[in-house]
Amino acid sequence: MSDRERPARASRASLAAAGLAALAVLALVVAPFFDRGTGVWVYYSAWFAGPLTVGFLAALFAVVAVLGFVTGVRQSTVAGLALGVGVSMIAVTIVWAVNTRRQVVFALSTVDLFRYHRWALLGFALAVALCSTWYAATVYERRTSREV
Repeated sequence: MSDRERPARASRASLAAAGLAALAVLALVVAPFFDRGTGVWVYYSAWFAGPLTVGFLAALFAVVAVLGFVTGVRQSTVAGLALGVGVSMIAVTIVWAVNTRRQVVFALSTVDLFRYHRWALLGFALAVALCSTWYAATVYERRTSREV
């Protein structure tokens, strides 16, 4: 593999990893709706911006990732959008996870499903942001190596 191909592969791998992490976030947001009678709306409405907002951001991120692979949108634009959406996902998830009271979580009918849900959602949101940072770094590296 040549030195020119290495950053291109790294940028594609990082964007793909971020896209997969965003799909995992989306799956975590949707999963509680398949367990009937859990009181998921009480859990999700514990704070004004919660998992549904994060799910929307994850879907937006998936669109951005597809744009990065399929269309001719500049990589620096995709990197900026990906980084912004990833950081927004972390911010919303942290605010919601910290402000959701334990009583709300333990009052649900299936506590085991929700016990670590907030923290798994935060972990995957962090993965999206870290992979987005990796993507932005590789795009920046490719851009600066072309200028030299």
